[in-house]
Amino acid sequence: MRHAAGVSIDNAFNKARRALLEHEAELAHDFPAAAAPLLDLVDDASALLMAVLLSTPSGDASVDLDEEDKVVGGDVQALHLLAQVGIGVRGLRVVRAGRATLACGWEPEARAHDRILIELAAHRKAILDDPSGTEALAWLNRRRGRGISSRVKALAPADLYSNLSTVSHGDPAPVSRLLDPETGVVQLEPRRTNATHASLWLYAGFARDQAVVTAETAGMTLRGVGRLDDAIQRAQAGVARDEDADRSE
Repeated sequence: MRHAAGVSIDNAFNKARRALLEHEAELAHDFPAAAAPLLDLVDDASALLMAVLLSTPSGDASVDLDEEDKVVGGDVQALHLLAQVGIGVRGLRVVRAGRATLACGWEPEARAHDRILIELAAHRKAILDDPSGTEALAWLNRRRGRGISSRVKALAPADLYSNLSTVSHGDPAPVSRLLDPETGVVQLEPRRTNATHASLWLYAGFARDQAVVTAETAGMTLRGVGRLDDAIQRAQAGVARDEDADRSE
């Protein structure tokens, strides 16, 4: 293998390939122990959400609209369920993708998944706050892309969404965050910090909440959610301690 100047980079290529795979394999191997008990919570909450989705009857919703496309009648309950199932399907896949990304140590790249979940949570709240079904229909028809920033800011700290958005775009800002200020070297290899715990806590909480909302919308009864809630709340305290420790460094 050669670059434009014709100089061989075979040795560098082989070394880089070996190091890359070894780093990923080592971090993935250590993930269950390093991320416990949060990892178990993510898997439990994911399984709960998946079980709810698999148990939810599929179907369509027929609703009546006025001249402004607002829902004025029909099977509004079915419409709400369709929207919550859609959010659940999308959210479950994002949670699992984020988990897999974190497992191999690509921590900053997982924040794009975090951003999607926060957006889905904002859409979920807007749909729940509108019993008419108009919001659910608008989301299903892909008419709620604009204005999402203001909706998210109503749910989360003001700087959270902007920071997540920064690392979700193809600009140089995320690269600058990987630069060691002392050596000037950009961190290429994967690694994990306490930020992994915060993402896992987000994944567990989102999956749990979406399972409960979808089940309630479908008229299903869930058992054992209280134990999961207690565990997630305890985990939140641990994440808060991590954040305090990071700020003090």
